[in-house]
Amino acid sequence: MAEVSGGDDGDDVLVSGGDDSDDVLAEVHCSAGALLLCRPHLSRDVAMHALLNDAPTMLPHLSMLCPISHDDSTERRVRHRAEAAASTSCMLDVVLGETGELIGSTGFRVVEHGTSSAEWGIIVSKSWQRKGVCAACFTACLEVATTTLNVRNLTASTIAENESMLAFFKRRGVPQTGLHTDDETGVEWLVFGAPLDNLLVSGSVL
Repeated sequence: MAEVSGGDDGDDVLVSGGDDSDDVLAEVHCSAGALLLCRPHLSRDVAMHALLNDAPTMLPHLSMLCPISHDDSTERRVRHRAEAAASTSCMLDVVLGETGELIGSTGFRVVEHGTSSAEWGIIVSKSWQRKGVCAACFTACLEVATTTLNVRNLTASTIAENESMLAFFKRRGVPQTGLHTDDETGVEWLVFGAPLDNLLVSGSVL
């Protein structure tokens, strides 16, 4: 299931960032206002491990990932890089353009070319929630889905307790399409989806 946390972005607009360091720019996939969406480079593996173990960020809605061991976190990052190379997923680090700080993860956990669909998800650090990050990343990811992945449909999943993400999907015109219970964890996920052409996106966040 997709990882979705920190969707209560409000209507805030991110402030424009400054100059970006060369090492960050080398891995940029695309930008979203003051944010850079970067390929999951190994230089940020340690920072991602710390984010996934940040209780205020993860425990409200993604407790199945927290805590995570160093080995499991590393395996997860290696898998994301391999899947990106095979075009079966497209996970991206959310980085502040001005400082290079990792503040989240977004992108598509699964890309299914047969059904022309991609499963979107996002994790935003607690300290950066309600600042427009989720909305900016969503808008940028829609562009990635249509121009880079060449898919026509978006799917996503979250739990019923994640009220901020449920409200986010409603504002963006992404309806619930089903329900899925994870056999391994027993977690019940609400499944959402819509054709990319139908999604309502606010242009003010970019």
